[in-house]
Parts: sequence; structure tokens; C-alpha cells
Amino acid sequence: MFMTKIRTALLLAVCLTAAVGCTPKSEQPAASTGSNNELATTPNAGERVAAEQVTVSRSLQFGKVNAAVYGVFKQSADIKVFEEAIKTAGKIEGILDISKPDYDIVIASGRSQRSVHLWLHPKSEIGMYTEVSDTGTGYRLTASSTEKLKKLIMEQRYSSDLAEKNGDVVNLHGKWSNASKWKQFVNHVKDGTMDAVHVTSYTIEGDPIFQDLLFDGEKIEYTFDNTHDAFGSPIKPVSFCSAIETSKTAEGTEYRLAGCSGGESENPTFSLLMP
Repeated sequence: MFMTKIRTALLLAVCLTAAVGCTPKSEQPAASTGSNNELATTPNAGERVAAEQVTVSRSLQFGKVNAAVYGVFKQSADIKVFEEAIKTAGKIEGILDISKPDYDIVIASGRSQRSVHLWLHPKSEIGMYTEVSDTGTGYRLTASSTEKLKKLIMEQRYSSDLAEKNGDVVNLHGKWSNASKWKQFVNHVKDGTMDAVHVTSYTIEGDPIFQDLLFDGEKIEYTFDNTHDAFGSPIKPVSFCSAIETSKTAEGTEYRLAGCSGGESENPTFSLLMP
């Protein structure tokens, strides 16, 4: 996927190269299992937050926080990294036209919390954030904060147990968990019912590879994400598909996406073989 517009110089830093695309706002996903858990008290953008806990999740769509937690930070030194990143960020002038966020961050303090979308592309030296409640206003992170946030988040381990608890369809070296969720998703696609499913597979080294499928009632948005694999790609290609095809094999049922367009040339072919 590629940027359709570049309104500010910062967007070049965020996207870094033409290989790192930006998704037009018209292609934002319409279905998600996440929820926006914002409380009534929300600090102003750029204001320092005395936090007790920071929760990180992989972002699935603009304007909402993905409820499936990727990691939780409770150590004061770690929390300070997130606080300083927001405190030292500079406001971006101009209209944003940006890709889907990489992470959702919830900074909690007592009965108040702050929810932000965070862009931390593996190859970019400069990150960015927006408030979840105001995705039209962006704030550029410093290079130092960007590096520290990347290190903190990438050092988190997303275990198969946590993935299963989050409701992911988990493939741990051929052992499946939550397989019923996948079959339910297939049925919902057939009858036109909005749904979302997240398939998480693990490498031999234990790194997660994510395949996110969001169905809005007409199209399936398929995102392949192996940015958390030590040998993975920094790009998260997105395709839009119209159907799921099935075929019987000696090993079980194979599922493939059909009628795809968009970034299908960059996106690995979706294929799931389930006993």
C-alpha cells in the first residue's frame, strides 16, 4: 500500500520510504473486536500524565482501542518512557493522511485514562501519536522516544497462552486453539454478518505472526503482520477480498481468500489448513 497524499514533511519521516505505505482513510476497517475503553476524565494532548500502568495492544482501526492486550507495563521506569514520549512530542501542522496505527496505548492513573494511537514503524527513526478521540491531530515523537518505545514494546513476549486468552485462533506448530472462532467467521462471511478474526501462528523461535481478517459485511480486509518476527518484514500489507474458498485435503480442510485486490501483490497468500 502507498500514501495517496503527503501533506506534511513529517509523514515522509513516519512512512520513511515508498516501501512503507499509508492506507487511505476510505480503506479504514469497518469491523473490529476491540472496544474504546475511555473514561470520562481524559488529559489534554501533550500534557504529562502521572500514570500507574500502561497497556499496549496491536491497533486494528482508527478511533477505537483494541481490547486484546499485547503487553502491560507497571514498572515506573517503563511508564516514564511513555510519559516522556507524549510530553516531548511536537504537534504536526497540516491535515493528516496516514496509515492504520501500529499500536493502541492506554495510560491509566486512578479513575482517569488516556488512549492514544501510536505509529512505530520498524524502519523509521521518528514515531507519531494521535489521541484516539482526535485522529486528525498528530504529534511527532522525538528520535530518542521512538527508539525507547520500540525497544520496550518489541521486548514484550506475546505468548500462545495470552493469544488464546485474547480469543485469537492460535496455531502453535500444528496445535490449534480457538478453532471454533475461525469456523464461525467463515460462516459469518457466507451469510454477510460482520465479524473479525485474528490468526496467530508461531515460528520455531517462538515469535508471533499475525493474520487479521476484518469483515464489514461485504469485503474482508486481510492484514499480514510479521513485524514481531525476528526474521520478518517491516511492511504490513493489506488486501481486500470478497470470499473464502474451501477445499478438502487428506490433512483436513484448506481455506483461502478469493477475489482479492489492493496490496495482494505484496501480501502473502492466505492459506489455512485445519484438521
